[in-house]
Amino acid sequence: MLSNTNAPISLPGGLYTLIGSLPPIGVTSLEDTNLNLPLQSGDEVLLWDNVHNQYEIYTYGSPGQWLYPDQVTVGPSPALPVAEGFFYNPGITETWTQNLNVQ
Repeated sequence: MLSNTNAPISLPGGLYTLIGSLPPIGVTSLEDTNLNLPLQSGDEVLLWDNVHNQYEIYTYGSPGQWLYPDQVTVGPSPALPVAEGFFYNPGITETWTQNLNVQ
């Protein structure tokens, strides 16, 4: 198992910050422990939608509960394909430290 912890990064509240994993990983959920995002209710994530050629906003509510871009549907966290980044907008200033464990 490869274990890697990146240096802490300050994420200013109310501003979108481009986030990406140093090693090009993909995750089935933005709540994945390899990303280790400091998710708080109301935090927003902008993900690129290849079908509609635009960014779409997903809003974190609680574990497993995300408000989808249509602003009506609530469902599980979106996935993140390998080697893709995203924009993250925390409601308050947060610190992100990626803890990566790869087997």
